[in-house]
Amino acid sequence: MGLLDGLRIYRGKWNVKSIDDFTQSDIASVSSATVVASEFGNSVCLMLHAGGMKFLPVSTDSRKGVKVGDSVDLSKCQRITLGREGDADIYRIRIN
Repeated sequence: MGLLDGLRIYRGKWNVKSIDDFTQSDIASVSSATVVASEFGNSVCLMLHAGGMKFLPVSTDSRKGVKVGDSVDLSKCQRITLGREGDADIYRIRIN
């Protein structure tokens, strides 16, 4: 057994794969969007007209001053898709 065999492999950094505006269909399916506290920083809670909710973590490059409790206008936001080799894509919301 080699010296490096027991060490964890780190896959590298996340890279931006795409930046997309929310479609009118996406926006229409959401009854409200509010910034909430989450385990690793803030997220946007998307309350769906069909029932239930979804969460998107807030991107670090969102406008300054975004705070818990703020309502979010999805027409002024973008979804960022991040990827890296060996992992499923992850998503962030950029609040402009």
